[in-house]
Amino acid sequence: MKNILITTVLLFAFFQFSYGVNSLRVGDPRSTWYTYQGTIEEATLSIKPKGLYMEYGLYLTFSARNTPLYYNTDSLETVLKFDLPANATIVDSWLWIGDDIIKAKILDKWSASAIYEGIVQRRMDPSILTKTSSTSYELRVFPMLGNSTRKVKITILMPTNWVNNEVLSAIPLSILSTSLVPLQKLNVVTWADNTWTNPHFFGSANLMFYPQTDTILGSYFYTEIPNFMFSTSISAAFNSPVTNGAYLSTYSDGTDKYYQLAIDPKTLIDTIQGTNVAFLIDFHAANTNLSKATVIDNVKQSIYRYLSVKDSFNLIFSNFSIYRASNTWIPADSASIENVFATFTTPLSDYSNLTSLLFNGIDFIVSHGNNGKIVLLSCSNQYSTSNVANSLVNDIVSNMDPDIPIHICDYQNLNMNYNYINGRYYYGNEYLYSNLSMITLGSFYRVYNTSYTLSDIIGMNLNEACGIINSFDLYTTATGGFCHSRYFLNTMSTTAYISNSIMQTGKFNGNLPFTAFISGEYKGNIFSKVVTFTSTDAIVGDTMSREIWAGLNIKDLESQSQTNNLISTIVAKSISERVLSKYSAFLCLEDTNQICNDCADESEFTEIETDTIAIDLELTAFPNPFTESVTIKINTTNSTDYSKATFKIFNIMGAEVSTFNYSDCIKNGYLEFNWNPGVSNELAPAGIYLFVMTTENATKSIKLIKQ
Repeated sequence: MKNILITTVLLFAFFQFSYGVNSLRVGDPRSTWYTYQGTIEEATLSIKPKGLYMEYGLYLTFSARNTPLYYNTDSLETVLKFDLPANATIVDSWLWIGDDIIKAKILDKWSASAIYEGIVQRRMDPSILTKTSSTSYELRVFPMLGNSTRKVKITILMPTNWVNNEVLSAIPLSILSTSLVPLQKLNVVTWADNTWTNPHFFGSANLMFYPQTDTILGSYFYTEIPNFMFSTSISAAFNSPVTNGAYLSTYSDGTDKYYQLAIDPKTLIDTIQGTNVAFLIDFHAANTNLSKATVIDNVKQSIYRYLSVKDSFNLIFSNFSIYRASNTWIPADSASIENVFATFTTPLSDYSNLTSLLFNGIDFIVSHGNNGKIVLLSCSNQYSTSNVANSLVNDIVSNMDPDIPIHICDYQNLNMNYNYINGRYYYGNEYLYSNLSMITLGSFYRVYNTSYTLSDIIGMNLNEACGIINSFDLYTTATGGFCHSRYFLNTMSTTAYISNSIMQTGKFNGNLPFTAFISGEYKGNIFSKVVTFTSTDAIVGDTMSREIWAGLNIKDLESQSQTNNLISTIVAKSISERVLSKYSAFLCLEDTNQICNDCADESEFTEIETDTIAIDLELTAFPNPFTESVTIKINTTNSTDYSKATFKIFNIMGAEVSTFNYSDCIKNGYLEFNWNPGVSNELAPAGIYLFVMTTENATKSIKLIKQ
């Protein structure tokens, strides 16, 4: 390993502190000031669950379409800058040269940069992928003729959230919005097995996977995310493999043993009680670039993500007359959630009625025994001065005895005013919100001047509202040995949020059985639990278990005070584990030794013969949600040959629960299917189902909700 000088460290120091912005530019590398926004012609995402992470294979094809450079006969350089979550890790990079896939080498950043720049000057075919900060990355590809394209793949290990029997991982859709010519769709492929079942999406009820079969990929699932969803928050999701509140996977590479552990505190800890949350939703059109529908959808997805069947909620909307979704608490089960959000059109006004909303929410909780907490969403700025804010806080507090915790999500990001109060500047209603949340022992988060989204701040407030385990301790050990080099993904050293699963990865010596000791204090009650995993309980992991641990280990080293010796250690680990660090780079070269003959291009299997992927409005179901029976109707006035179609109902696990004969369902101009599972049918309990019609040329479906 080469010696890395202090001067070199200083030269690259800006990489560690730069703030990433998603962008795509094309230009002449000899005239770096002469660039234009590039275009993403095609994009495919492959999804593979790997325990506490999802492995995302992001395939992108770049062009200079619709720019003056399109007619350029000289070589262009493509530069993609993008952000990922802090715990995400990049573990591979590919570049297509003709029909050949070039699999990247990993080198220290300085050597890789020198090679890349030297090759660019000689007009050859390289790409370089670097990490410019803890969350920011840069990919450079060269050359690309003005009217040609270049294709790459980036392999990302994306952290997951384990909530409510689901494992979720955000899809980095913001990368796709960098395209000058809007990308029409993102192709998505994934697989399921006995551990990871029911691939689906969290964040869009109308988006679903369709089963496919191929001689190379085998049985897989495919769908398309349309471009109008690129601005929303969508996560890939699978049913959680947690059993009795815990999950363990282990992997051995012959030298070291690795484990991944997930624990659901709500399931495992008997003393945890449910939480009642009243969502108070306020809106002011001039102060946000979010639509009312987007705000409401963020609330819905957050309820799914952070509340459990032990919890309850209500929705209270700001308008001239305040609108309550219910006069009682609503159970936070999937059927009830779907039902309440389906029963109203957007009941928000374009103007804020914050004071009436707050007092209505307080009145609701007081009238229900003061047993509840408030999560307020607002982008109002009408109460920004200290005298007005103080007066309003006094009035609010005087109407509560005891105080009701108020957790505040400030999503104002436009038309921002500010006031200088007590030696500092407060933006919008910040002074009001910070004081109100502090006095009521709530919490306050905002999107302005932060990297948080509305989804982020709702989640952080719900974490606070649902409660914290104090004096938290998790000790793990293996039979005949011990565990070491542990890393938590979303838990602090001495506290853990009830609404989040506790996730840890580490190394161990010894064998199964593997034991986890969990203890702490929740609402003044001390608890202690012991979970033991035998060889039949533990899932067998793969090589990604090692890379997941290596990525967290490198991030830990990067967070320490940097010295030459430590940087050398990071570079060595990064290269040996093929995990990108701040001081390394993935470099693809026009070199026959880098051609990967066994690299499977999953993006080649994304064209299926279907005339629709999304829900077709020809399908209707009534009543939906239903209790005993539901009627599905299909308009048959089009040219489709329905006599060769199949009509089936599946449960959320993908198991078939009912099938229908075409000849029994023919009506005049439509097909009618009556499904009557009754109230207590064991094969069809309350939950979500999918009616699927498959013809020679199309797959159409509609979601059914049984209460």
